[in-house]
Amino acid sequence: TEYLWLGGGEPPDSYLLLILCRDVFHCTPSALMDEPLIPVLQVLTAAGVEAEVLKQRAEWERQKQKTR
Repeated sequence: TEYLWLGGGEPPDSYLLLILCRDVFHCTPSALMDEPLIPVLQVLTAAGVEAEVLKQRAEWERQKQKTR
């Protein structure tokens, strides 16, 4: 729960499993374990890149608001 409340750091594996099953693949953990590893890793990589872009965009917006 520390990751969810405090942010920062790496999410625990159990949380990644929850997000992948519930929000991405819409399957049970056992079904996800049957998926090939490479596509799952590609999804995780893309999600990480997206999170960084969204974080940077939010920071730019905050900076833009400060200069107005």
